[in-house]
Amino acid sequence: MTIYFADGTDIATAPSSAVKQVVRMSTNTATSASGGFSHRSQYDISITPTSSSNKIVLYYSVPTGINGSWYGAGYLVYRNSTRLYASGTGSRGIVAAPLGVAYDHNTVMSMATWIVEDSPATTSSITYKLYSGDNEGDSNTGIYINRTGDDANNGEHLRSYTTVIAMEVT
Repeated sequence: MTIYFADGTDIATAPSSAVKQVVRMSTNTATSASGGFSHRSQYDISITPTSSSNKIVLYYSVPTGINGSWYGAGYLVYRNSTRLYASGTGSRGIVAAPLGVAYDHNTVMSMATWIVEDSPATTSSITYKLYSGDNEGDSNTGIYINRTGDDANNGEHLRSYTTVIAMEVT
């Protein structure tokens, strides 16, 4: 997958001063979680910035199946133990990627794709952590990564893979 910048360059052709490093992680692991927000540690990605003034740009592409009807479902991203984009309006938090619920949401996967920009102001190693779930803590529903909600582990259901990319940029 090629990521293009606003000036038309990509990671391979960008000036060396723009992109400092790229860390890529892909996985085909299918997992599920129910209720509240659950840490999905298999999708963690670590990067060590070369300068405290540089930014980290994260790209997530997560095929998602939902079982149940959630209104507050989505993904959160943490830098180490700090939630990014934590404040919302009133008592509502902000999710990095809200998940809409399709009519037949138990049998389909939707692609949740989003970009996060972070200014960690450090040269120490950082681990970005992915959480998924809902704000209501409903234990009767679940978010399924890389599969549908009704996947019976047979040839009838397709599976997919998640991609997480971390880039240090100036």
